[in-house]
Amino acid sequence: MQHLFDGGDSDAYNLGNGAGFSVLEAIESARKVTGKEIFIDHAPRREGDQAILVADAARARQSLNWLPRYADLDVIVAHAWRWELNHDKQLSAA
Repeated sequence: MQHLFDGGDSDAYNLGNGAGFSVLEAIESARKVTGKEIFIDHAPRREGDQAILVADAARARQSLNWLPRYADLDVIVAHAWRWELNHDKQLSAA
């Protein structure tokens, strides 16, 4: 936001910490953090799906002086879950 307030152009950036996590790792972390069961429907990879994708935040670092604050997946998920609980009345009631 500061970049925009300072007159910078609007743009799109990848944000990540350079560490990749698998879908299964993310689901397991979400289970652990939320204490909720998450159903998995295993299916074959779709045509065109990449085997590995990791966000490269180099452009955000260079243009915005942005650095990721957290590296640990459980910490990342916990922050996202707390935000959801504080901003979604349906989740707060669950």
